[in-house]
Amino acid sequence: MEENIKVLDLGEFIIEDPILNELEIGYIPKLKVTVKVNSIEGDNIPHMHLTNTNGKDVICIKIFSAEFFPHGSKQGTLNKSEARSFDKFMREKNKKDVRNRTNWEIARDFWIENKTPNYTGPGYDAIQPDYTQLL
Repeated sequence: MEENIKVLDLGEFIIEDPILNELEIGYIPKLKVTVKVNSIEGDNIPHMHLTNTNGKDVICIKIFSAEFFPHGSKQGTLNKSEARSFDKFMREKNKKDVRNRTNWEIARDFWIENKTPNYTGPGYDAIQPDYTQLL
């Protein structure tokens, strides 16, 4: 399992788990976290999970606004420098994505596609918030 984490250092890895309905977007080496989207959680607030190298979700960030989404044990935050690294990663094109989307566009699309038909939030025309301004 540890070897898989080293592969993720490239920030180019996408894994979808159809059982958990979870998408692993990539790893941010500077923050030592993996960004995931889980669309079967009970809430309808679009958000991403930042998971540490032990596999524990430590921070949640909303997809459509620059806000943390603390819930359960996921109470962590990012400082300004970390927020800049997160924003940069989310704006990067994902080299493994055949549709040439940014990491953020992948998170947005996965959330929308897996919450339909009941999803009523922002659509595919939404643009990435400025995560350097995380609240």
